[in-house]
This record gives sequence, structure tokens and C-alpha cells, in this order.
Amino acid sequence: MTLTPHWLISVVALGLGGIDLIRGIVHTVLMGSVAATKAGLDFTSAGGPEQAVIMQAFGASNFITGAALILAALYARPVALGLLTVIPLAYATAGVSLEAWIGGLDATSGRWDGVQLMSVYLPVAAATAAFGWWQVWRGSRVEEASQAE
Repeated sequence: MTLTPHWLISVVALGLGGIDLIRGIVHTVLMGSVAATKAGLDFTSAGGPEQAVIMQAFGASNFITGAALILAALYARPVALGLLTVIPLAYATAGVSLEAWIGGLDATSGRWDGVQLMSVYLPVAAATAAFGWWQVWRGSRVEEASQAE
């Protein structure tokens, strides 16, 4: 069986990879101004340095994810399909885990403007992955039928 996902996988992976690179810049290079003006965080308060470290680590992971998506889109479409599958699953796992660990705590006072972006990003990744796997499955069925003849 040849794994050749649809070209749409590469287009979506390129777009989401670009978004991740922007998210990386926001969470690292622009961290101080974005944290204060957008999220309402104060890195000088108690727990502030820890928030800064977590934000920087998150930004670094955005750079890695963005680069991986772009490279996979350009050079390895099956890998891009795998990434588009794993990313929503990873966020879902994190969401369930977060709810399990701190679900009973009061909500944070931070304004998380990225939630709106992610509420589009994750369904696009998941829907594209589902489409890609459907295309692969359909293609393998056609290939099997042609080999049977």
C-alpha cells in the first residue's frame, strides 16, 4: 500500500505551521508586552517568574511544531498527516488532564486571547487529518481492488 495523502494535507500543514511560528514569536520574543497587555499577567508578582518560564517553553514548542509542520508539508506529506493527527490528540489529552488536576480550582484572572485561535486551529487540524486518513483508506481500497483484478 502506498501512503499518498491528498495535497490539501500540505496546504493546511503549511498554514498551521505558519500560525505556530507566529505563536512562537508571541510567546517568546513578545512575551513581556503580550503578557501585560493581552493576558494581564504580571511577571513581578508571586509565581510570575514561573509563568514566564512556562510561557517561554510553550513558545519554544510552538517554534518546533511550526517548523515540523512546514518541513513535513514540503517534504513528507505522510508525516504532515501524522502531525495533524497527533496535535489535536495531544491538546485533548492535555485538556482532560488539566481538568482532572485543577478542575475544582477557581479560574485564573488571565485573559487567554489564544483560545479563540485554538478553537479554529484544532478543529481544522482534526478535520483535515480525518479527511486525509479517509483519502488514504479509500486509496488503499482502490489499490486492493485493482490488484485483485
